[in-house]
Amino acid sequence: MKAMNLNKALNKKAQGFTLIELMIVVAIIGILAAIALPAYKEYVDKGKVNSCLAEASAFEKALAAATIGGLTAPIYTASACASSAAGAAAGTTDYTARDSVPTKIVCTAATAACK
Repeated sequence: MKAMNLNKALNKKAQGFTLIELMIVVAIIGILAAIALPAYKEYVDKGKVNSCLAEASAFEKALAAATIGGLTAPIYTASACASSAAGAAAGTTDYTARDSVPTKIVCTAATAACK
């Protein structure tokens, strides 16, 4: 009698997940990761572009204010933008964001506006 009770106790402790249950969980996690990772990358890239746009816009406004006030022009130090260069059109400056696909931001000196 004691042996039967011992077997029942061991069988109850030995319960766990089946292989199919574990495979279903792994498949669900894989599907969620396949959806979430590209969306996350897109959000990070948007953040980098917006950060570069804000930095370029702030610098262009500071440059315009210094020009109007007759002060020394500030020196641009790239932080959110990868680089800056004078554009093809007169009075424009091109900034390149640090995202996965280099995005160009063009600022016009006459209006101190960037897009």
